[in-house]
Amino acid sequence: IMDCPLPAYDPAGDLMHAPIVLNPALMNLAYAWPVHRIGPDWQPRQAEPTFLVVFRDAQLNVQFAEINAVTAHVLSLLDQGLSGQQAFAQLATDMKHPDPQALQGFGQQLLISLREQGVLLGTRT
Repeated sequence: IMDCPLPAYDPAGDLMHAPIVLNPALMNLAYAWPVHRIGPDWQPRQAEPTFLVVFRDAQLNVQFAEINAVTAHVLSLLDQGLSGQQAFAQLATDMKHPDPQALQGFGQQLLISLREQGVLLGTRT
């Protein structure tokens, strides 16, 4: 249970050029094991790095998705109040990416997808 009031945001804001508002009921989680698959019928024998994003959608239902390490890093950058462009520029530096401009194009599509899922709400107003 999280008491997470919604901040003011523009749901149609430009995700690349304005500071992004994350869903306030969001957890960006990293585990050494695939915790979301462990159960009576499946017990892993070795560690497997696993990244999950858990959040409440607009209908207040808890959702989760397995993400990769890069998306988890992007979410942590966006949590610092960055725009998409700033976050992907930092990601390019962190990864020593050979083509930072190509990463910006990929980033825009990722941000649109995350907004459609409800992970991102939009941009600051």
